[in-house]
Amino acid sequence: MRSSGTCSPIPRRRKNASDAVFKLNGIPITRSSNTVSDVISNVTFNLLQITPAATSLTVNIAADTDTARNNIINFANAYNDIRTFYAKQTKLKDDGTFDDTALLADNQTFRTLVNQITSYVTSVVSGIGGSDPTRLAELGMSFVTLPASTDAPEVSNVLNIDDGQLSAALASNFDGVANVFGFDLTSDNANLIVFSRT
Repeated sequence: MRSSGTCSPIPRRRKNASDAVFKLNGIPITRSSNTVSDVISNVTFNLLQITPAATSLTVNIAADTDTARNNIINFANAYNDIRTFYAKQTKLKDDGTFDDTALLADNQTFRTLVNQITSYVTSVVSGIGGSDPTRLAELGMSFVTLPASTDAPEVSNVLNIDDGQLSAALASNFDGVANVFGFDLTSDNANLIVFSRT
């Protein structure tokens, strides 16, 4: 009987291979690979060649506003898909009864879940201080109602994005925009950590 499969060669360490050694802000760092991604969060250094010991390079790291903008747009589109699906599942006929395609209209779990998601998206983010944004409206995102069409019923609470305002917010206060979507904890006690959160 014959069998088939895949085979990978056994990796061999080069006889003359040595660790990558460099300093970051004066702190010596040694790694076994030329790809280093564990010294600065979300930053990868690719060490391409040996340089003289006295070589000093300045690395400027800028926020990737294009990726952030695209992810925010994808978030809005995903939320709008939920709202559109909800509208179809609660669609009414002219006589006031649910449409034949509204299979989840009487499902309380479905209704509660969608209402909770909408509540989160429309709420003010707590714990943000100073002049940083605390709600989507400050990022150029507003809630509108899409009128009914031949293919879909009216859809309420749909996110609409002012691209100019969103881009300006990302350019002027990238970290502030990130705080609206992410979770952060600052503590004055080193023994306090986040074990779990809702």
